[in-house]
Amino acid sequence: MAGEQATAADIVKWIEDLWVPEGRLLGQKFKLADWQISCLESIYDNPHGTRRAILSFSRKCGKSTLCALLLLVHLCGPRARPNSQLYSTAQSREQAAVIFNLAAKIARMSPALRDFVTVRDSTKELLCPSLGTRYRALSADASTAYGLSPSLTIHDELGQCRGPRSTLYEALETAVGAQEDPLSIIISTQAPTDGDLLSILIDDALGGHDPRTVVKLYTAPRTLDPFARETIALANPALGSFLNEREVMAMAEDARRMPAREAEFRNLILNQRVEACNPFLQPALWQACAGEVADISGRECYAGLDLSEVRDLTALVVISKVDGI
Repeated sequence: MAGEQATAADIVKWIEDLWVPEGRLLGQKFKLADWQISCLESIYDNPHGTRRAILSFSRKCGKSTLCALLLLVHLCGPRARPNSQLYSTAQSREQAAVIFNLAAKIARMSPALRDFVTVRDSTKELLCPSLGTRYRALSADASTAYGLSPSLTIHDELGQCRGPRSTLYEALETAVGAQEDPLSIIISTQAPTDGDLLSILIDDALGGHDPRTVVKLYTAPRTLDPFARETIALANPALGSFLNEREVMAMAEDARRMPAREAEFRNLILNQRVEACNPFLQPALWQACAGEVADISGRECYAGLDLSEVRDLTALVVISKVDGI
């Protein structure tokens, strides 16, 4: 079924002839949701052609399964290119194995693929001998990624990369010079800070500088109630379908009751750029202190200064009488 000009509709039709490898829909054929089809359309129906695609939504919305399906699309499906090299990247060997295992299960379970795909479990490789295509899973803790020539690279959870650089990402992104139309797909929850690699890539893509770079960002705006279902749904397009709504709302309630859980909830569930750590002061408490400062210019004032030592705050309070108060 190789054909480099296959559209998103062709790819959806091909994927929906494959079988779900695990979970409550085990053994049934895939049925892509509207938001997943929209992601595929942004990649494969771009009139300018797509060099880089960034898909960002919260965890447990099927990122790994989507990665596995896209790899198979390029290994032996509608977008397969003869004798091409395909790679997926992850920050650890365990994470890299997730995508490979899913793709291998789909290939073994689906009658349309099992006779065409060879699985090498020991090296985490998939091959399509009739097309000469080869896929391998790579991790950031591997020895090197230089010397490769990928036509497709899928970067899984690039948001886990801290700082503006990743050796593995750079090695693969600079190795595509020999390819006519290379494609990189990044599928990840957002990174915690603006200075992290994924954040830099997203901000550049949203700037619209290159029409060959597309981005689909599902995130909850900071101005909305973080614990409302409507807000949570903005970052969780799979909510209510294959994402368990009851469990997600229970996580929201935990974060509401326990402020120490809020940062992690905002980053992983609302897909916001928030450090998932224990802050000294929760944002909601800080915002509750907002208000207008009285005008005490020209009045007699008294100041109280409390100096800090090691784990304390320095505080300066200025008071004055205004209208008898």
